[in-house]
Amino acid sequence: MTIDIRRAAVLSVRRIIDQSGYASLVISQTLDSFGPQADDRDRRFYTNLVYTTVSHRETIDGYIAASSKVSLKKMDSFVRNVLRVGVCQLLYFDEVRPYAAVNESVRLVRSSRLKNLAPFTNAVLRSVQRTIEGQDQAKSKGQASPDIDLPGWVLEGLVRDYGEKTAQKIKEGFSGPHPLCLRINRLKGPAAGTMQAIRQWADGKADIIPGSAIPEAVFLIRRTGGESLGNIEEFDAYRQGMVTVQDESSMIAASLVEAGPNDKVLDLCAAPGGKSLMMADRMDDRGLIVSRDIHPGRVRLIRENAARMGASIIRAEVSDATRPRPEDKAAFDKVLLDAPCSGLGIVRSKPDILLHRRKEDLEQLETLQSEMLETAAQAVRTGGRLVYSTCTLRKKENQDQVAAFLSRHPEFTLIDLEKEMTENGSRLSDAVYDRCLTMLPVAKGREGFFAAAMIRTR
Repeated sequence: MTIDIRRAAVLSVRRIIDQSGYASLVISQTLDSFGPQADDRDRRFYTNLVYTTVSHRETIDGYIAASSKVSLKKMDSFVRNVLRVGVCQLLYFDEVRPYAAVNESVRLVRSSRLKNLAPFTNAVLRSVQRTIEGQDQAKSKGQASPDIDLPGWVLEGLVRDYGEKTAQKIKEGFSGPHPLCLRINRLKGPAAGTMQAIRQWADGKADIIPGSAIPEAVFLIRRTGGESLGNIEEFDAYRQGMVTVQDESSMIAASLVEAGPNDKVLDLCAAPGGKSLMMADRMDDRGLIVSRDIHPGRVRLIRENAARMGASIIRAEVSDATRPRPEDKAAFDKVLLDAPCSGLGIVRSKPDILLHRRKEDLEQLETLQSEMLETAAQAVRTGGRLVYSTCTLRKKENQDQVAAFLSRHPEFTLIDLEKEMTENGSRLSDAVYDRCLTMLPVAKGREGFFAAAMIRTR
């Protein structure tokens, strides 16, 4: 049985854009359904086609709207997404000849129940092709990493918070290739042995780049035209718990907790457990980490990951982080709150965030973060440390949230992270410091992240 890769891409794009599906889940499920019939090249083409279409939906829809007398809203969903995937190939895939992009799209419509719309599909795509060919080719094709489409309110917010120059740098970081970042788990043996396993797995397929601030971090960047690394779950070192998938930004946030052996640590909103696992490693698996999440299924995931990684000190619990627990009062040496947020620091790896997130959602998120900070604060003992982190770049969810918390809680003092990280040799040259730490998304490197650390003085 031959798999129709373009049809699979169209159906996936429809699920993500029109039906609010999550890109990572949709793509993973579709790749699993391919089975052995699809080779590595087909899998890579499918994945790139879906991610690129979703990342550049606004640009793609603009070309379609300019070439069609029928509005996108009035088009049949299948045809609309055939056009999106077709235009994506015309704009961003140099390896696909224009006639193939058009003809294959028309074939998909002709073989469906909407075959009468095949001439319409052909006419729209031919019009888009002529428009592209009439433009400056440097702008419309041949870019290794075309700029991601950001909704106006997102871009305006970045400019307001960081200025135009840094906002453009952030956008370029979003548009870069998304590397695979692994964390070496020292609980399962010396790092040297694990690095040897990584080199063998990546041999000829990816370049290996060490993390810039975390010695356990390893970036794998697939070589242009090379084979994919394949499913991480098939990598022996992953199955054995020697490595896990975690972005370096997330590792940095966890490292700022400064969890050490015999500490008692609370990790709120902990699923899937990456930060808890890293802290267990840094604690030499001695002490206690209470890892909580509101979703039972995600708590099971924490337990499964802890078992795979050999972290015995993690106690995973179902709990609502907006509701303080009396037994937690001043009970922990260290508390980490990686709060639910708008996610506008990780759109490179999760471009569908820009589809799901709405400007009107933000105020509710800010209220939720404030409530969770209250829960986190009451659990910190005097002299203890509280770290607040998010994977967004919005100052209202980050610096402003921390400032409001400190105004309510004079018993907490903000730590100067620039000074602290400089002293321990982990200062980031491409980050924004204002006593807090904003990690900007870096091409071929970290995602965007924010962290603030505070000490309870009384």
